[in-house]
Amino acid sequence: VSVEMRPGNNVVHFGDDVNKVIEKFSKEVPADIKVSTISSLPDAVSTAITDFLREFAISIIGVILVTIILLPRRVALVAASTIPISILITLGLMWLSGMDLQTVSLAGLIIVLGMVVDNAIVIIDNYVEKLDNGITPFEAATKSVTDLFLSVFTATLIIIFCFIPMAFLMTGEAGDFVKSLPMTVGYALFVSLGVAAFLVPLMSYLFIKIGIQGDENKGKKVEFLNALQRFYDKVLEKSFNNKKLVLSIGVASFIIGLVLLSFTPQLPFPQIERNQFAVEVYLPSGSSLEQTDLIIKDLEGKLQKDPRVKTVASFIGTSSPRFHTLYAPNFPAKNYGQLVVITESNEATIQVLDEYSKKYSNCYPQAYIKWKQLDMLPAKAPIEVRISGDSINTIKQVANQVSDVMRRYKGVAWVRTDYEEPLEGVSVNINQDEANRLGYSRSLLGYSLMVGTKGFPVSTIWENDYPVNVVLKVDKNKKTNVDDIKNQYVTSPFMVSSVPVRELADVKAEWTEGEIIRRNGVRTITVRTDVDRGIYAATILSEAKPVIDAIKLPAGVNIEYGGELEFGQENMTPLYYALVVSIVIMFLILLAQFRSIKTSLLIMATLPLSIFGAALGLKITAYPVGVTALMGIISLMGIVARNGIILISYAEELQREQNFPLKEAVLAAAKRRMRPIFLTSSAAAVGVIPMIASRSTLWGPLGAIICFGLIFSMILTLFVLPVLYYLANRHNEVKAVVEEAVL
Repeated sequence: VSVEMRPGNNVVHFGDDVNKVIEKFSKEVPADIKVSTISSLPDAVSTAITDFLREFAISIIGVILVTIILLPRRVALVAASTIPISILITLGLMWLSGMDLQTVSLAGLIIVLGMVVDNAIVIIDNYVEKLDNGITPFEAATKSVTDLFLSVFTATLIIIFCFIPMAFLMTGEAGDFVKSLPMTVGYALFVSLGVAAFLVPLMSYLFIKIGIQGDENKGKKVEFLNALQRFYDKVLEKSFNNKKLVLSIGVASFIIGLVLLSFTPQLPFPQIERNQFAVEVYLPSGSSLEQTDLIIKDLEGKLQKDPRVKTVASFIGTSSPRFHTLYAPNFPAKNYGQLVVITESNEATIQVLDEYSKKYSNCYPQAYIKWKQLDMLPAKAPIEVRISGDSINTIKQVANQVSDVMRRYKGVAWVRTDYEEPLEGVSVNINQDEANRLGYSRSLLGYSLMVGTKGFPVSTIWENDYPVNVVLKVDKNKKTNVDDIKNQYVTSPFMVSSVPVRELADVKAEWTEGEIIRRNGVRTITVRTDVDRGIYAATILSEAKPVIDAIKLPAGVNIEYGGELEFGQENMTPLYYALVVSIVIMFLILLAQFRSIKTSLLIMATLPLSIFGAALGLKITAYPVGVTALMGIISLMGIVARNGIILISYAEELQREQNFPLKEAVLAAAKRRMRPIFLTSSAAAVGVIPMIASRSTLWGPLGAIICFGLIFSMILTLFVLPVLYYLANRHNEVKAVVEEAVL
């Protein structure tokens, strides 16, 4: 039973339990009719939101625990309290602006969760440092904000503008998908900035009266931070004695990261995690509906015996209504059947697909069984090669060559073309002399053949406004072949006996095209390739594409690529543009703060240091590169730039206000800013761990990139950036010394 809910329909109101409505409907239908739910979007959305809320709660607890574990009690409580405050205010702003709480906006909250506490940690760290230096709590609270507000504001602005270009440059499915992410991140970060600038100093003044080195704070936490600080100070001093080695490690990390990314599989959009999947059955063209029905019933019986399967709905000769945005129904055909399967859980779906795709994909002669997990790919197959030209024979020859190339590779499941198999036809050439002698006309023979094959229309019956055709047809349970046509008897109105068709005509088999497709008015044949589960189509195509491109094409024939490659280019190319725009905006913001192209470029030079950790994270977690992975790289670069701003701004402050020599200023700034950079990076990395642990193919890559990227980029930034800054500015110091000596 298919039930459509239209706008304004009074049957189901917002908040009603749709399952209760279906249950009530089931009780009202006759007892011999079974009503089953084959797709319930409310249930799918509810499950996804519940999972995300659980991950969100775990992330909040994880970030709070990091602050409590790494910081003294009072300091940790002040920092941790800013997390729920910032998130609650952000949720209020989202509600006021009409934003929905859905998987993308919740993912944005998880991404930004570790960042909302960063500003607070930086301010609090500066506050307790001033207390340790003997400044009064009131003055420390005031100066902790005024000293760092510009740097914190710039860093926050950079992270926000890393996401904003996505909302304007990404279009299509990807644009619709991610449009709420930049707004969520923007709201949360601006709120966290306000909380850090106004609420944190007040709370620090009220609850923190002594510095981090005070008697009350002596313990393992401070000892750990002190030990970490001593280790860093020692290694940093050595790094200045081996500057070339440090820079070489930074460059090597970037190159190794690029190499790792080049070997990482690509998947623009991952498959959908839902307790639902489809089974598609394809038989050769011309197969009967009965043949399709036999296979569908056999598969249905096998699935219904599996305890992991709750419901199986079958469609023979047609497909189900559209129950997923990008899963388009198939055109009706006698050689096509479909099963829509509901399992007990998302995990059960994966288990059943992995098991049954190996056992039953090729268990039926002349039939291909496609076990399809729902995904966001609108194409019929992940690999599509389009051959266009005017001559059908020519493009079919090229298509055969392409098909032969694709079949060479391991992991290829099914290669076919959209022209389908040639249809077997029958050519009937009437022997006119013999037909006239026996009293048979051409029209009489035609009517008789129609009754024995596709049927002869005799009438139409109307059921309300719907016409039902009445067709006279010989009942057959198998496909009609040439011998059936030859042996079919026809009766003449002038003769008592009947004669077979073979005595009246020459009957022979002939073949015609199953389907002729045109693309933009040009005859085009598409070679479609399905791959086995667990195999990335991009990996196979990367090997096959050079071989296909090397095929010598006849004049007037050209080749284009569709499938995942085309879909990825359409949706990931705007994301690359967004990345470029984000980098440009980042540079302009840095230039506005530091008013130095050199300093801005030095901080920008830390961005490549994030590539190694990002690539290693994908490699360790075995996630592919896709839309969400690129989003993770964009956000990671913003966080890395923030660390550079915090470090360099303090080094310049020491030189400008306290007349520190260059080397001493860089070393002092790096040592002083190590603690807040370590604490903020740790909090942000821990915040996305639930994304990785969930093994979500959608958000897992983003979590892996942020987590591992932050860890390694933090380490590299703390050593490479101070050395790089010193080498880039030492000639200025020498020049200043010479000028002073001359004067």
